[in-house]
Amino acid sequence: MARHLRQRNIRGYCQVFALRLHRLFRRWALTYARRRGGAVPRWVTTLQTPRRKPVRAFLGRRFWVQMATAIVLIACGSLVIKHPLETGRLVTSLLRAGWECGVAGARWIKDELYPSLVFSLQANKDIPAQLLEAGLPRVAAGSEPIDFDLPAMVRQLVTTVTNVDLYEVESILEAQFLGSDFELPAYMTERAPDPALLPKESAPKVEVVPERAKGDQPLVAIYHTHSSEMYHGRDQHTKGEQFFAGYYCWGQDLGVISVGDELARILAEEYKIPVVHSRQIHDYPVFRDAYTNSRLTLENILRQYPSVQIVLDIHRDGLTKPPETAIATTVAGEMLARVAIVVGKGRVGFSNPHWEDNHRLATRLHQAMERLYPGLSRGIVVKDWPYNQELHPQAILLEIGDHYNTREEAIKSARLVADALATLLN
Repeated sequence: MARHLRQRNIRGYCQVFALRLHRLFRRWALTYARRRGGAVPRWVTTLQTPRRKPVRAFLGRRFWVQMATAIVLIACGSLVIKHPLETGRLVTSLLRAGWECGVAGARWIKDELYPSLVFSLQANKDIPAQLLEAGLPRVAAGSEPIDFDLPAMVRQLVTTVTNVDLYEVESILEAQFLGSDFELPAYMTERAPDPALLPKESAPKVEVVPERAKGDQPLVAIYHTHSSEMYHGRDQHTKGEQFFAGYYCWGQDLGVISVGDELARILAEEYKIPVVHSRQIHDYPVFRDAYTNSRLTLENILRQYPSVQIVLDIHRDGLTKPPETAIATTVAGEMLARVAIVVGKGRVGFSNPHWEDNHRLATRLHQAMERLYPGLSRGIVVKDWPYNQELHPQAILLEIGDHYNTREEAIKSARLVADALATLLN
């Protein structure tokens, strides 16, 4: 330390000593005067307290920081000299761990935090319609613009999410099927009909049907999110209960599940491709929970059968008065249901990181169907909802036919789809 700094510190210490001595003397003088009962001498009351100047410590904070830094550097240097390899590995692992933590944090901000914030702030009139439409991936025959009324969309959204209709009970199912033009029966609610209200011969069976695996290591997984979808045909579309009773077979396996059975049978028996087919009911008794339920089923399948290479979610479409060419085609003199391939690209807040891989699989399947059976495929439709396709890089959704098709037409199409899938796997 410089000489002038030492001198200044010594003067400061002397000032502190003089200040304390002055206070001690002044306190003694006042106490002595009070004990004798006399007046306090004037010279005691007029004593001035010396002014205290700030004293700089002999060793300041900066010195101790520098000393600690020097000790750490010396210790690190000695460690590197004595154990160079172990120290290098330790430093490398620490750097790698820090880098991975940073990358994970950045990925979380990009994929989770930022999309959630953007999705929360994007409260425009398109979101309720897209949320409701995502519950049922309806592939339109044409690209006709639809003008949505904001109060009506909010009403539909609240009904679908909270199971409470703000206006009337009959509009609950209308919120699930945008574009439908039929009148709902009086006993219909947002939930599937109560079995007690249906005829005994058509009461839905809601028991859990276990997965049936053909082969020890299945390559194809088939499941049905909307398990109650069924086929009505073209000649029986009337309004009222008769129409709706043929539109869905609540809790039964008379519709798309039977189409999945045929697809799995052809792959397993004719092409020796092992298949796991889940016949689990997902849309009964609460229709809006279908994708949540089917997600659990698909996760269990992928966990139990990691060998699965292709995942198929089999549906049937729900077009409103489509032309005949949009739903049916003729192959080898037989009338068949056409097939649409749906890929869920996702959107902000509901991302699908595998959508490009899903789209490549859809493209290969479309090309295979066009090569083997021209006209069978209706093409590839990219929607802004993931449809559980984020769980597997080779997952697609197949709309085999429409409710205007018959089940026989859809089953025949499933056989041809199996032929196209076999070309991809073989």
